[in-house]
Amino acid sequence: MANREKSFSPRNVWKAALAGWGWLVLTSSPLQAQQGTSYFQSNEASMMGGAVSALSHEAGAVWYNPAGLGANSRGRLQLSNFAGVVRIRSIDAGLVTLGSDQRQEEDLNATEATFVAPAFTSAIRLRPGLSAGFGFFVTAFDSMLLRSGSNQTGTDNDRLLTRLEADFSVTRYHTGPAIGWQVHPRLRIGLSLLGIYETETNRGLVGLDVESEARALRANLFLQAIDNPTRVGLESVLGLQWEALDRLHLALVFRSPRLLVHESIDQTNFLSINGSVPGQVEATNIFQFDLSPRRPMSFGFYSPLRLTGGMALALGKTWWTFEGDFSPGFDKSSGNIDYQPTWNLRSGIKFPVDERLSLGVGLFTDRNPLGVQRDFPRIRTDYYGLSLGGRYDTVVRLAEGQGPSNLVFSFTAGLRYALGVGKFTQFTFDLRPDAPNLFRTDTSSDVYFHDISAYLGSELLF
Repeated sequence: MANREKSFSPRNVWKAALAGWGWLVLTSSPLQAQQGTSYFQSNEASMMGGAVSALSHEAGAVWYNPAGLGANSRGRLQLSNFAGVVRIRSIDAGLVTLGSDQRQEEDLNATEATFVAPAFTSAIRLRPGLSAGFGFFVTAFDSMLLRSGSNQTGTDNDRLLTRLEADFSVTRYHTGPAIGWQVHPRLRIGLSLLGIYETETNRGLVGLDVESEARALRANLFLQAIDNPTRVGLESVLGLQWEALDRLHLALVFRSPRLLVHESIDQTNFLSINGSVPGQVEATNIFQFDLSPRRPMSFGFYSPLRLTGGMALALGKTWWTFEGDFSPGFDKSSGNIDYQPTWNLRSGIKFPVDERLSLGVGLFTDRNPLGVQRDFPRIRTDYYGLSLGGRYDTVVRLAEGQGPSNLVFSFTAGLRYALGVGKFTQFTFDLRPDAPNLFRTDTSSDVYFHDISAYLGSELLF
């Protein structure tokens, strides 16, 4: 977006700063980064866009639907060896400066690459129709640093500098056991109990510097807000799989709200204003710490539940899967959390090429339940994506004995693309003479994100 020169009055800037700093003290609020997308948590899911709740009976069922473990016929050890993601972020007009007769807009752009092993899962058959599993999942791993600013020159060598930074990162782990039981040849149920550990880094920085040689004036304003929560919690997954017909499988999965056990917060907020206007305002230095500290959230739920319904249909040797999930709204004022009712859809196809190689393709949505917010900085992004993948099996025959007749080594590779669209809390410097405050965060900017990821996974059946 093109930047345009505009005139400004240093005297008006300084008056607006003195009037606006108290408003900032009263209204600055905790920051909260939102993670709109996650990694696929199993080999099969990477091939089918995550639409595996009605079909999965591999070790990844610990995450997607533990009822699938009831159909497991042998021991399984699965490792998501690698997931590399390149994220390209673009925010239109994230920083706006308003003058008497002009408007200047600055875009925010960032590109990051992350690498992680997103999942380790295992399953063991206890007896026919009963299997136990265990999983460790990296369900969120993301970071983002957005920067923008401008350097403007007005009349009489007047100079105005603006600066904006927004820094986010989030890491979330789930781990725990699961069990799946085939209560009837066509009906399975399962339960996963998962512990949660998550950390966030949220930092917003705003700077304004004005200088006028003709008026011997120099003033600057600096605001920084840091909110880094760490949470420990619990989550459960209750699942059902029903083979209504030989080629038609149905599934229902209930994922509980996250239960907060403990939260700690590392928070620092401060505001600094200094400068003077000769003959009007004496040298002033205002320095405020902890403008609006918040207390940790208390014991209780801090996210909405999610209900998933799925179907898998076999046409010849090809499996088609369809599923959707819904989460109701959720509000927790102590944590500044406001979730709205949200739905998501996923669909996948898996088909064999020969006895060893199978391919898959999937479509998915990952819509963010976060409600509209005016806190700064705040991002809300909905993702819509496509996945492609393939699996290759290598069978090793074993000598006859009491153990298994063979071992199966599987290798899975996949690609994933997701387009994110949403809103970012726009930060506006309002330098107009009649502006009541120097800063505004009551408008939003358009967000366009592109996530491109590669997935490599392996599995051993024994």
